[in-house]
Amino acid sequence: MEKLLIKLYFNNLESIEQIYNKKYSHISLEEFYELLCKNIFETDCSMILKEIDFESNRKLINSKTIPQFSQFSHGSFELIKILSSVDFLEFNYISLGKIFLENNKNDGAYRKYGENHIKLASLLGYVTFSKSFNFKINSYGVFINELDANFRDNINRKNILRIPIVSHILKEASFKEVSIYEILKKSSDLSESTIKRRASSIKTLLKEVQKLNDISIAEAIGRIYEL
Repeated sequence: MEKLLIKLYFNNLESIEQIYNKKYSHISLEEFYELLCKNIFETDCSMILKEIDFESNRKLINSKTIPQFSQFSHGSFELIKILSSVDFLEFNYISLGKIFLENNKNDGAYRKYGENHIKLASLLGYVTFSKSFNFKINSYGVFINELDANFRDNINRKNILRIPIVSHILKEASFKEVSIYEILKKSSDLSESTIKRRASSIKTLLKEVQKLNDISIAEAIGRIYEL
């Protein structure tokens, strides 16, 4: 394991592009992504969690970094597969919502669904926002999309630990029982109804992490309650 790379990547203090430009520009970007994904794949979740600084991580928690979504796949591998094949200048939240939702919804519902799942993808590191366009898949997202399914699924689930609220809750749960609802209440100014919806999304993310079969992480998740 390249400890520094894992530490930089999962602490979110710099973007993936900044990490590459400052530390790894002596190799090609594709070689960097290969190195990064190899290290993520070979590092257990519990080891990744140890490299995340608790205090720095807590400061990154706010309403923008607490996801709310319906299906994990719609904000990860299914989403990047779609974004890899569309013209982002003609594609928006409504376009995405229409792909994933039933036909009898209104544009407001399509827009909200698309936006929520794009935000999840951005927290995982696959989507970039800009003033000139709403969003587009970045080169890292394209690279992830082309990986073997089993390798990709492992990376996708470990990338959940890049979401500050998730790693914060797991660290808290490593030594005591915790309530997602209570932590969200302390960490944000979200309304009670919104907190409950986001608590459900976080529980879904934890279930995805649990599929990686890391014993200490599974024990921590057993101490986490939604409300």
